Amino acid sequence: MVLDCRDELEQFIEGLRTHNVLTLVREEKLCCLFSSWKPPVTAADVRGLLKFKYRQDINREADRETGQQFVRFIQATKGDGATVNGITLKPHYVLMWMTGSSEIPALGFHKLIDIEFWLEERVNTCALCVTLKHLTPMVEDPVLYFTERVINSSTFGTM
Repeated sequence: MVLDCRDELEQFIEGLRTHNVLTLVREEKLCCLFSSWKPPVTAADVRGLLKFKYRQDINREADRETGQQFVRFIQATKGDGATVNGITLKPHYVLMWMTGSSEIPALGFHKLIDIEFWLEERVNTCALCVTLKHLTPMVEDPVLYFTERVINSSTFGTM
């Protein structure tokens, strides 16, 4: 199995060497004993991972409006604006809903999350693709709408 992945392993080692990670770990014998603290995921982090794919037809304007409301929802997770029935969403919950992970992978090991628009909502965590349907005028509060979608999803859980 190692022989099958030889090229990938060499690229990985070269990447570590490029960023001086190997020399840092190898020169300090006790470096492996210290774990690094990772700051919590912020709304800006989540927003930076999104790649909106607006259609080039008559739906483009509705796509953009829905996309803007989705960004507004993500911004609401900074505080307690995304709260339903006493459950407050934070950015890591939204990231978990879209990717299956509450943390951002190391730089270079993740792709942007495609945000597409269609007739139904779908989340494909393996392909990192979220499909949103247009918000109808009946949706009075888009933040509440998306909050309920995340809370009612199979990937949501609180401790």
